[in-house]
Amino acid sequence: MLAYYVEWHMRVRLAPMQFEDDDKQAVEARCDNPVAKAQRSSPAAIAKQTTGRTADLATIARNTVFTALAPQRRFNILTRPAQIQQSAFDLPAIPIACTQ
Repeated sequence: MLAYYVEWHMRVRLAPMQFEDDDKQAVEARCDNPVAKAQRSSPAAIAKQTTGRTADLATIARNTVFTALAPQRRFNILTRPAQIQQSAFDLPAIPIACTQ
């Protein structure tokens, strides 16, 4: 039961970054028939649906680096997350160590 509860909260908070409608209250306010086909709530939600693109989550790259002076001593460098990526990591309080 706890896992379902956590999943529900994460879906709600990550909705702007996924293909879910952000503003459910606006949809409910416009809908007078509860069995009618669902409509998108905002232009942003319509854009996500039609383009197949959400906010730019891109990727966080882990680069393994070594120097010419010490090729046997390798270390990893993570790229900095974009603001929306950082907010996704902040929701479940996952620390991400960035060194770049």
